[in-house]
Amino acid sequence: MAEISQDVRVRLPRGEWFFDLKRRLGPPGGFGEVFEGKNAEGQPVAVKRLKLTVGEAAHRELKIADELAGKAFEHVLAVLDSGEDAEGGGYYLVMPRAEGSLSDELTKRGILPPTESVNILVQIADGLREAKTVVHRDLKPGNVLFHDGKWKVADFGIARFVEDATSANTVLDRKSSPRFS
Repeated sequence: MAEISQDVRVRLPRGEWFFDLKRRLGPPGGFGEVFEGKNAEGQPVAVKRLKLTVGEAAHRELKIADELAGKAFEHVLAVLDSGEDAEGGGYYLVMPRAEGSLSDELTKRGILPPTESVNILVQIADGLREAKTVVHRDLKPGNVLFHDGKWKVADFGIARFVEDATSANTVLDRKSSPRFS
């Protein structure tokens, strides 16, 4: 028996997107879940449905998506579209569909050869440099994706803008800091 698709249509500022509720890409995260999707022409994408209960964090993720959208990055997974569904169905991010994560690769292959590991680390560092206005704050193998033959930094769900992560917003405990002992 063929699996019945549960396509959901989402209308965002840059287009119309579809995703299948039965085809989740990876486990749900703290701020949302990602599904296999497609654009209006049927080309594959990944659609992240943000959890409405996270309020301010979801809006911060959308602001960061707007900052990254439309920019040509080599080692940051592009944001194709983001925002509130025009029909009031929640908040979404749309990205290209990656081939897999570094976490998947490590699970499948185990320890990678040193030269390959260094190459991957250089690509990750390049991605962090490209997104220089944003501090990722959740860099891990599951948030490094393989797309178009390159490793790319993805999932800026708990990221902050550099200006928001300055010392004015940092609490320093002088008693526990060795510098003040």
